[in-house]
Amino acid sequence: MKTRTRLLLLLALVPLLSTSCRLTDLDPNGPQLPFKTKLRIAMGLEEPPPPPSEVPIEMIEKVFEVRKDIEDVYATLGLNIQMAPLPGNLMNILEDHRNAQAEVLAQAETQTPTQPSERPPEEAPSANPPVKPVETTTPETNPGKTPQEVAVKPIETKPGEDPKPEPVKPNETETTPKPTTPKINVEELPEIEFSFIDTDKLQKTGVAFSKAGLKDVPLTGRAIRNYRNGQKSLEITYIKGLSNGVLKRWHPNGKKLLEIEMVDNIPQGTSNEWYSNGKKFRTIPYKDGKIHGTVTIWSEDGELLSRQEYLNGILQIEE
Repeated sequence: MKTRTRLLLLLALVPLLSTSCRLTDLDPNGPQLPFKTKLRIAMGLEEPPPPPSEVPIEMIEKVFEVRKDIEDVYATLGLNIQMAPLPGNLMNILEDHRNAQAEVLAQAETQTPTQPSERPPEEAPSANPPVKPVETTTPETNPGKTPQEVAVKPIETKPGEDPKPEPVKPNETETTPKPTTPKINVEELPEIEFSFIDTDKLQKTGVAFSKAGLKDVPLTGRAIRNYRNGQKSLEITYIKGLSNGVLKRWHPNGKKLLEIEMVDNIPQGTSNEWYSNGKKFRTIPYKDGKIHGTVTIWSEDGELLSRQEYLNGILQIEE
């Protein structure tokens, strides 16, 4: 009698089990459910779990946009900083989307040949406008000197023609041993207009020199650059031509984009990066210039997108 009852129960469960299997087969990438949960879903006693949400393409494009802005900052400043690659799933989604966009654009160009002329305005973002060419306030206090000479003069550590660099000696002892934080009062350093820095030499060597005046003497001071709208764009502190202290970059709306601690052009500590709405984009921990620790990426809405574990610059785990 017991054997017969068991056979009847098994026969009754066969269609239910097959239904539960079909439910899970519909989404092979979905979560693995316990047998009891599958059975309850098949019997209608429990709602199936929602499918995994896909990251909107607009969100992924924003991630790449902010990352590209930060890469451009490092390239402009001649800094060779290790950047954590974005998760592979985001890159695949964006690549598929861009390929589809390229196909649509190619079809549109064949039908409307005037459309390419509409693209240039989009390729001129306000995020990297040219710097003000001349500061009119500085020359007034120094008539008879060019704006370049006036801007560079505060950087000189050799007053007059004194061959002994007395003011520089204290800084030499502090910057040589690789401190975690440079022992210097940044606020007391002279302010430099970024447009007076030789950017060609900066990008090739990573060392800041002036375009005029003492061209062979590395600069010391706080280099400032502004957007067209007057908002501060960039602030970087140079000690004898090398980046030291906190490197700061802002969005055109005044929100922070990047803050990273530098010691002689080498990142130390945690790099913090933000979206233009003020939400955190990413944190990257550095140790002696290498990524070391957990890299965390969020969406513009604050949703966690990825975690990556690094050990001495090598990716170990990606979630």
